[in-house]
Amino acid sequence: MNTTVTNSNKATLDFSYKTLGNYVIQATGIYSVTNEDATVTKKTYTADFNLNLKNEIPSKGDIIPCGVAGSTSLLTKNSLVCVIEPGTTETIVGSDENWNSYYSGTTDAYKGAFIAGRTVKLSPYAIGQYEVTTEMYVTIMQNDTSAYKGSIPTSGNSGDVYALQPISALNWYDAVYFCNELTKRSISDEQCVYTITNISRDTKKHITAATVTADLSKTGYRLPTEAEWEFAARGGNTATAEWKFGFPGFNPSSKYTGLVYSDTKLAAYANYYSSSYTREVGKYQPNSLINNGLYDMAGNVYELCFDGVGLYKPSGSTSSIINKVDNYDANFKDAGGVVINPIGGVNETSSIVKGGDLGSYASNCLVSYRTSTAKKSTGYGLRLCRTLN
Repeated sequence: MNTTVTNSNKATLDFSYKTLGNYVIQATGIYSVTNEDATVTKKTYTADFNLNLKNEIPSKGDIIPCGVAGSTSLLTKNSLVCVIEPGTTETIVGSDENWNSYYSGTTDAYKGAFIAGRTVKLSPYAIGQYEVTTEMYVTIMQNDTSAYKGSIPTSGNSGDVYALQPISALNWYDAVYFCNELTKRSISDEQCVYTITNISRDTKKHITAATVTADLSKTGYRLPTEAEWEFAARGGNTATAEWKFGFPGFNPSSKYTGLVYSDTKLAAYANYYSSSYTREVGKYQPNSLINNGLYDMAGNVYELCFDGVGLYKPSGSTSSIINKVDNYDANFKDAGGVVINPIGGVNETSSIVKGGDLGSYASNCLVSYRTSTAKKSTGYGLRLCRTLN
């Protein structure tokens, strides 16, 4: 799509637009001036967008492009999928049935966010169809000399595009900083979710400490909450059989009681347990989120969540992960006891990570398994999320 505007001063402005589906995702303007000696001076301006041409409201399962351009072409494998469409909510009534078809142990960390006695209501959001690739991270951060910029891998699995391996060297602070930078690039500064101040960095420019506040009403990019991540990983529909499966799309070969190293059924869905490299995102089968499934919800890289540790504390819990800090659910309950869009303490020193990675046991790749990491610890990836209004 191209447009040319010419004025009386022999200046022209040529616009070109790149689209994906109903979205304008990049605009380029070339300003040309004819000089007195007949030479032409040109300046090129490029901007990324995320503009829905038809102003359509996305439905559950619809693709929402991210729309980021590299040096020569649009980046791939960076789209989001609508999980809960605007104008609706999802209420999930917790139950032991959400985990006891695949787990018979007593450790709370395997039981997930939707446990008996806890009802959760989630608002509209979209989540990344893929883990954030190294290519995308480097593209966004390459001009930020103050921050960790990452680098494209030079090795990997045979047949993989190395640049499409997930970014896997981040900590929680790096991840939220990246989300803001991506929002500035493709949406607007005003829609940045995070306010990040008092930043300290190490010699590699990873953020080691910062004061972070968040406004989840903003529509910019952010980390998913643990509840959002698990709801999407389970397929986003409590009425389907997949909702009660242990892995994104199927149940384990047998019921787990604790640590299980490998599972033959998991091999088609996940890069895990003793793998030498992270894999190009999207190489394994997706889960069954309506229309467009999510890839690599098990294995490849542990994915950082928005939540600080301590999202909830079941009665009688003995898990050190869950009991590490005070119970935050009370901050999000309505008059009927429903927990609305729960998050942990954003300024706690540790955060939840989900999904397992290339070295994880099969049991640590379960959709309900939760563990934590210090927010300053590196070695993690992320999956983008956006609030949909």
